[in-house]
Amino acid sequence: MISPVHTWIAEKTGIGNDLNDLTLREWQMARLKDLIEYAKTKTKFYKDLPVLFHDISELPFTTPEDVAADPFAFLAIPQNEIARITTISTSGTTGIKKRIFFSEADIERIKEYFAVGMRSLTKPGWHTEILISDETVNSLGYLLKSALESIGVTSGIQSHIPDVLTAINAARGADCLVGMPAEILCMCRVEPELRPKTILLTADYVPESIITAIGEAWHCDVFTHYGMTENGFGYAVDCEYHSGYHTRDAGLIVEIIDPETDNPCENGQLGEIVLTMLCNEAMPLIRYRTGDFSRFINSPCSCNSNLKRLDRIISRYETDQQIHLLDEILFSYPEVKGFNASLIKEENGERLHLIIDSSEEIDEGTLAKFFPGKKIRIKYDVNDPFTHRGKRKLNIIERGHISALILSSGLSERMGNPKALLMWDENKTFLEKIISEYVESGCTTIICTVNPLIIEECQSLISDTRIKFVLNEHPDLGRLHSVKLGLNELPENSACLIQNIDNPYIGSEAIKKILNSFDPDAWCSPEYHGRGGHPVLLPKKIIREFLKEAPSDSTLQDFLKRFPKKTVQMDDDSILKNVNTPEDYQILISRQLGCS
Repeated sequence: MISPVHTWIAEKTGIGNDLNDLTLREWQMARLKDLIEYAKTKTKFYKDLPVLFHDISELPFTTPEDVAADPFAFLAIPQNEIARITTISTSGTTGIKKRIFFSEADIERIKEYFAVGMRSLTKPGWHTEILISDETVNSLGYLLKSALESIGVTSGIQSHIPDVLTAINAARGADCLVGMPAEILCMCRVEPELRPKTILLTADYVPESIITAIGEAWHCDVFTHYGMTENGFGYAVDCEYHSGYHTRDAGLIVEIIDPETDNPCENGQLGEIVLTMLCNEAMPLIRYRTGDFSRFINSPCSCNSNLKRLDRIISRYETDQQIHLLDEILFSYPEVKGFNASLIKEENGERLHLIIDSSEEIDEGTLAKFFPGKKIRIKYDVNDPFTHRGKRKLNIIERGHISALILSSGLSERMGNPKALLMWDENKTFLEKIISEYVESGCTTIICTVNPLIIEECQSLISDTRIKFVLNEHPDLGRLHSVKLGLNELPENSACLIQNIDNPYIGSEAIKKILNSFDPDAWCSPEYHGRGGHPVLLPKKIIREFLKEAPSDSTLQDFLKRFPKKTVQMDDDSILKNVNTPEDYQILISRQLGCS
């Protein structure tokens, strides 16, 4: 059967049976002239576009940085007509935010295309389980559900999926599943007896190893989809022959350019994907550089479509390429259910740290061949992708820029004695024990805020160039004051773990697990059975905002609500256990010292 996308393009353009690359190009160029006139008159950004041109390559590019710098410069409708606003980060190292606007007409076009794409995967009367997004009006899940209803397919949306077993139970009996690649892969490794007929993998890069593994385990047909928020979440999907992506050519123009020369690539040459959205009403985008790489496939598809298609998608960013390579390697092992990867940059080189959920050990030699010059450390542990959802990424940790702040300047009125100087065991105080855990974790700077009553004794206990004691002369001003004092003493560009002195149970392995979840755009909070604990990890970006803007009458927790949060699921309750009263301390010493 010819791809439903091809049939839709023929109908939408009015070209019909005469549809081919040449007639399509002529139609697109006519629409492009209309788009330019619309963008010139309706938007601030495109007001100076040339009216006369011979080819699209004569028009200037639009970059993600342009959109991030002033999204309203692209807005072509009154603000009260905006139906949806989505804020996303750019790819690469900067991670700056972009705001994308949609009108009601844009929303309807998205649903129309979703319905077209899903015809390849579903049939009337089938049931689809949507394992991404939620049911919020105009969310991705909501739009997909609406599209499926229009073609006679029922669907369910799982708004909250805390673990893989919840996802598996939701998927039972479904004909089609829609989800993220690593999450669906984990499902098929945990429950190979499920029998969906088709799978749509979306919202992230799709490794060939995952496509193969899911198809073999569940005996189903696996489809892949490529889209971006900027183009309405979708513009390419494969057909039943899986020989390239059929693109939404009635709604956009796809170019492949050489990123070095900015000239169009030759047929079959790998280059950067550039998109022009022909129908965006709220936010027209012309020659938008995606940062993703692919090439055109010019030979006819086995489905009988004669239009050129896109080959597999490759990111231009090195860290993306590394996680994609790891995915291809590790997910090819049948025993692997999931893994997290961190690249730790140390003074003596780089270390690839992997936490792998596998019943069998992985050959480190195989990995070493693909990552020469990097030390490789593997830890085997449960790694459920549903507990830390989102696009897969290689976490970059610069050990020289991770500090710890230990808050120990409180007056310990309930305890009756300074907590920093309480004995953890026969040899170490609370303060010494906590510091040793952070040293073991690789923190190169450890700031300790202390009050005037204990500073001299603390300094006499610990003599280490990595430790700096900061005097808090006004502990009565509260915890936020102590946090500000400590963060002001951090090395430039340092991220920081914030630790309370009343939680001496924290261990280096828990700290490392939090560090391995480091995100430069979000703060990390450890969690055990739904309860958050300490330490929290703040990236340098949030620290800068905190020191600049945090009100003195607020709390750290209230301030952090303004920023993205990344939850790290912990294996035990050490992050929750505090010592605040003599009774708490008696429990501790009974365990540690064997006292009655």
